[in-house]
Amino acid sequence: MAHGAPPANTSQGEAPPDSAAPACVIRSDEPSKFARAMKTHVITGSDGIRLIVDDHGNADAPSLIFTHGFAQCAHSWKRQYGSVLKERFRLITPDLRGHGRSDKPRTTESYTEGWRWAGDIAAVIEHLELKRPILLAWSYSGLAACDFLRFEDQSKLGGLGLISARSKIGTEAAGVMAGSLFHDLLPGFLADEAATRIAGIEAFLQSLTHAEIPAGDYYEMVGYNAVVPPYVCRAMLERTLDNDDVLSQVMLPTWIIHGDRDQSLVVALAKYHAELIPHAELSIYPGVGHAPFYEEPDRFNRELGSFAERCLALAA
Repeated sequence: MAHGAPPANTSQGEAPPDSAAPACVIRSDEPSKFARAMKTHVITGSDGIRLIVDDHGNADAPSLIFTHGFAQCAHSWKRQYGSVLKERFRLITPDLRGHGRSDKPRTTESYTEGWRWAGDIAAVIEHLELKRPILLAWSYSGLAACDFLRFEDQSKLGGLGLISARSKIGTEAAGVMAGSLFHDLLPGFLADEAATRIAGIEAFLQSLTHAEIPAGDYYEMVGYNAVVPPYVCRAMLERTLDNDDVLSQVMLPTWIIHGDRDQSLVVALAKYHAELIPHAELSIYPGVGHAPFYEEPDRFNRELGSFAERCLALAA
């Protein structure tokens, strides 16, 4: 999909293609495996913004919602789209507020107020009529998952996955759990001057994974990181949160995943989350950085499928 092009398959009854927000650049290594089965929805978020949500697989299958990280987009999950997961599950991948093709409001409170993030996830569940989906939150969207748990009823979910997930921000404890990647590269990432910002994004991506990112994926990632305006990034970092109280009350089946070479959030954070949620399953990926679902997709997809099956069995 070219930048600025309308969604290729917009679900009936929703906004016409010419009203869609500008698109992030989306390509696939294996489009034939999933493109025909994908629908794109335009959904009204908690405060009236438009959210663009991709929907892969059988509409009657059990649902998995994948929420991406800071300055990423729905296509972060490309290595899940054409995998064995789609044979059994419905994969829902939204562009979060401020990201990708979704609306990018300019007010700081659009990103600092938790009820908005919670309501966006609730809107996706309601609009698509999802029955107790499993929510999988990567990196910054761990905060959005915690917002959902705080402001919505966790019984709307069938399970929770925390993937290299942040639950604290703006506190001393959050600083301890953040790796060098976030601290060192933030100034460039937030810059308004284009060359400085692109250099910051490239430095971030070069440290995102432990293994080298293939060139095609790398420049695609540069594109969808750059689509997120600096004012959105700055506003997202205005939050001050500690969600220990929320996580300690989680009753859902929970899976926690983290790479032991993560330079953005230290692996100790995953272990801390596992202590807060004693029934959680903890998977540490050796030799993997901040995106285990991308670096080790076969293991990740296999383990996610097994976890999802256990969630379904518990709900039966």
